Parts: sequence; C-alpha cells; structure tokens
Amino acid sequence: AIVARAEQVPTITSTVIDLLPEYRTMLSAWPVVSRYEFERWLRRADDNLAVEVASTPELVDVIVSYLDSIGEIVHLSELGKIFVSPQFLCGDIIGKVLAPHEFPCAVFSHRMPTQDGHVTNVDLARVFGEDRAVLVREVLIDVGIAFAVSAEAVLVPCMLT
Repeated sequence: AIVARAEQVPTITSTVIDLLPEYRTMLSAWPVVSRYEFERWLRRADDNLAVEVASTPELVDVIVSYLDSIGEIVHLSELGKIFVSPQFLCGDIIGKVLAPHEFPCAVFSHRMPTQDGHVTNVDLARVFGEDRAVLVREVLIDVGIAFAVSAEAVLVPCMLT
C-alpha cells in the first residue's frame, strides 16, 4: 500500500507540481475545485499519474495533504474545496474583504459595511457573483475571517469602526 511505497511520494508529487501551472491557467477565472474534481484532473493530467492514482486510491489524499502543507494549494477539508491557486484565495477573496478599498463600497445599498462589520449575502453576491457568494461566505467563516451572525450575514471584525 501507500506506506510501502512512501519513497515514491516525492516523485509523484513533483510530477503534480510540474503540472499545476497548466491546471491553474485552465481554471484562471475561478481556481476552486472539489476534491473529486481534483482527483479527476490528476487522472487525466498524466498517464503515469493516472495509473498510480488508480492503483492506490489513498494516494490522492497524500498528494492533497502534501501540496497543502507546502503551500502549492489550499485544501479546506471542512468545505471539501481545493484552491488550486493560494494567491487567488488570499488576494481575490480574502484580500477584497479585508481591504475595504478593494471591496467596492458602491455595492452596499443602505449602509457602509465598515460601520457595523456586517456583510450580507446580498453584498457578497454583488461583489463575487450570485453563484459564488455562498462559497465565499463559507470560506470566510472556515478560515476565521468572518463569523456567522445570521443566515443572511457575517461579521467581519476588521470592518468594525
């Protein structure tokens, strides 16, 4: 099993690291995938890798864990999501929320978010798109940037005045 072949893990993950830039380019608009989608990509990306993954199913968990630990990806296991580009998570999601000048204030119809620290689901949908707002909310909560105050809003402490 995987423990018996542990010496192959660095070679296998090195192959994955070499293939990641192309995958990131392919997903450039929204580089977030489920663990299942990541495994499907591994199987299609390289024939040798496909054989390894097929013969050792737990290898995907080892690859994901290793890539997460060295910062090549960010795996939010509670959400079952993998950010193929950590820079996207930090800059395009968390960065927008933590830097109010990046989070367009014009989208807030009745108040400024910095007044009470609350960001509603509607606010998130206006900034990140309707289809991505729920995931952005979950990510902000999962990484501890925001706290759920209701089903409709999160509290972002750095926005308190």
